Amino acid sequence: MEEITLEKAAENYGWRIKTNTFSDRVKANELADSAKQDFISGANWMEKRRYSDEDVLNIIFKFTNDFDLKKNIEITSEEQRIWFEQIKKK
Repeated sequence: MEEITLEKAAENYGWRIKTNTFSDRVKANELADSAKQDFISGANWMEKRRYSDEDVLNIIFKFTNDFDLKKNIEITSEEQRIWFEQIKKK
């Protein structure tokens, strides 16, 4: 799957807005530019709220350690890290 940049995704979004709206080219261009800026702002807003890899590892470590303590089973941090790497999105 081809990786697409944020700017290219915003450009595609702006183009769709532009071609599906006003027949007036000036208004369509203004709306498309605004849509691209809004798209990028929204993506940046979402990125700030996403968990980092470290956050996710800490959550997994806490959950598995709490769970394993109840069963008297211990999973090492290295085993947890390997498991995380196997399921991590690329």
